[in-house]
Amino acid sequence: MSDVLGAVGAGVASCTVVCGDATPMPAGWWPLWRRPRAGGDHGAGTRPANGQRGPRGDVRRCAPRAARRLHPGRLVTGRCTDEPAGEALDPTPRVPPELCGLWRRVSLETPGAPPDTTTRVFWLQTPTLYVDLRVPAARDVAGARSGLDDCDDAELAALAAQAGFAGWISLEDDVCRWQREIDFQPPSGVPDEGRLGLAGDELVEHGVHAPYREVWRRVPGSTGDWLAGRAAGDGAGSGRTTYLVAGGDWFLYARSRRMRTLERAPSLADLVAARALGRRALVELLDFEISLGRRRGGSVPWQVVLSTLPFREGSPLAAVSSA
Repeated sequence: MSDVLGAVGAGVASCTVVCGDATPMPAGWWPLWRRPRAGGDHGAGTRPANGQRGPRGDVRRCAPRAARRLHPGRLVTGRCTDEPAGEALDPTPRVPPELCGLWRRVSLETPGAPPDTTTRVFWLQTPTLYVDLRVPAARDVAGARSGLDDCDDAELAALAAQAGFAGWISLEDDVCRWQREIDFQPPSGVPDEGRLGLAGDELVEHGVHAPYREVWRRVPGSTGDWLAGRAAGDGAGSGRTTYLVAGGDWFLYARSRRMRTLERAPSLADLVAARALGRRALVELLDFEISLGRRRGGSVPWQVVLSTLPFREGSPLAAVSSA
């Protein structure tokens, strides 16, 4: 898997685009928007929580006038903060095409800290939904583990430092807000908003509510043949919510933990410490999957290459292979 991620990091991944008809939506999923790749369909995406405007003249604003005010309630369930109950789902794509695709974070700069260039951060934005995954480079889990119960206490602590979320975005002028329906980490109480500047396949984000600067690069082969779906519940009464988004050869999948709502806390580790939770409760909190993979470019179809559940890596995505 390191070879695949290394190719992405170098920006030289060679990806195969799969025809929309060849990638069926798993049974029980609600397809929100899907379109076969069209000639010249190019996208750039934007996702973490920072952005930069970039110098005037060499950066254009990301959102065209017609798409600056998006209504997320229509993108997911037909019932959100500003939409009346019972509103029908509108499958029309709402995110400007230049923001769509798989974005890899190159660097994160915050005051008083060295730049972070090692955390593996990926954000896949489709014309409707997105999924974001963040895995620290120092995460160390033995390859022989087959599940969370097999991990020792140090490995569970390392897994608690991961992050990721899924939902939809809203745009106004150059400000992007990431609405998080599901989130690996507890809520901070601070809106996830950034000012965006786009120059070709590089995106710079500057924080609106916190001082930071993130630089992103779009991964080649990650646009077109869009797939975006959301499912509430897994048929077993667990209450989990799942997302599956894909562009080009790449996909990101997110499945929430059973416990949908967490109280505010600086981090999951802080929440566990404040609650004095035991091992069993921690395992339940960590049972939140966010997996990055390739639809056709891996050694098997829908192969996971990076996941918050490391024992999933190298295997086909279960949500698709079992459908």
